[in-house]
Amino acid sequence: MKEEILFEEFQQLNRLIRRHTKRKETAEEFSFGQNRLLRLLAKHEGYSQKELAEMMHIRPASLSELLKKLSQKGYLIRKQNTTDRRITNYFLSDKGREYIYSIQAERKHIGEDLFATLSISEKEQFHHILNKLVTRLEEK
Repeated sequence: MKEEILFEEFQQLNRLIRRHTKRKETAEEFSFGQNRLLRLLAKHEGYSQKELAEMMHIRPASLSELLKKLSQKGYLIRKQNTTDRRITNYFLSDKGREYIYSIQAERKHIGEDLFATLSISEKEQFHHILNKLVTRLEEK
């Protein structure tokens, strides 16, 4: 099978997955970047703007706009760092946590539904293949 066909099929799967997960994000009026930042904060609460920008691979100025909008919507809390008052640390608010839990539940449901068509062996093969592809791209 040609690589370009595999790549196109992979891209189609990715678009369909995004379309299904986008429904929840659109209902909540979040951009892809805002949603990604909330998911990141759920795993790494208390990080600074610089640390979050590095983790997201975006400029601090771009992140600043995301943080501002999410803060205005009440999804995150800013706290001044106790050891270095020049640094602000970011945390999810209760509203932010509720949103992340709902997104995680939705993603789990979509994943269960999508992968129900595969056998255990096929899931293991797919997992192995995805890890190989991720490793290949990370090496570049």
